[in-house]
Amino acid sequence: NLSCQTWHLLCAHNRMVFDEKRWRVSSTSPVKGSEAKKMRKRVQEQYPLVHDDQLLEMWPASASVMVQRLQDKTAVYVILDRPLFYASNGSKGNPDTQLHPTLYALHIAPQMINAAVVHPGLGAKIAAGVDLFMPGFVIRDAAPGQSWVRQNFGRFEEGSACAIVEDGGWAAMAIGKWKVSADVLEFQGFKGKGMDIPHCMGDALWMSGHGKVPKDPKTSGSTALAEHAAKLEQEAV
Repeated sequence: NLSCQTWHLLCAHNRMVFDEKRWRVSSTSPVKGSEAKKMRKRVQEQYPLVHDDQLLEMWPASASVMVQRLQDKTAVYVILDRPLFYASNGSKGNPDTQLHPTLYALHIAPQMINAAVVHPGLGAKIAAGVDLFMPGFVIRDAAPGQSWVRQNFGRFEEGSACAIVEDGGWAAMAIGKWKVSADVLEFQGFKGKGMDIPHCMGDALWMSGHGKVPKDPKTSGSTALAEHAAKLEQEAV
């Protein structure tokens, strides 16, 4: 177990996007059917690793969509009583076209974004409102000649979203945003601040849903990735 002093080195207090003090819903309204169809298609385009079965579970084609607009202009999209996506405030006060998944979405399609593994017990610290420093991550040895960054975290740019999973678990318990790109991290090494944490279990966004974690995903991430790879291989023939 890591000592309290070590935890202090791994974490720094962070003001999360969806903390209770900032969670103020200004309006709730249904999304028009035509717009909901466009948004569902956007999910498929923005997250091509989502399996068809996962999308159907996440967002049935005929499901009604509600939008909660927060006072900071963030739009939260609720499908079947689950807050699955949100869009930040974009230009001219309109929601950005990028739909960000919530933990509820990741618990259906865990492979939809890259994931990073952290030490067991760090989830409670994140829920208390901290950022992640690089020593908080579990780093596996890379194969000879391979990048340790890509081996552990994949490819990413500064600001890219990443699911955070405790070592030994499968369900994301937070979503982070990288402070630097993969290339910069490769150069600076295993030190410094790793991520901001805009969303985690226990925050207001999580608590606006049912607050439950499934025992296992109905369609596993490994199955979805294998079928996606097979599909790409078939298309290349």
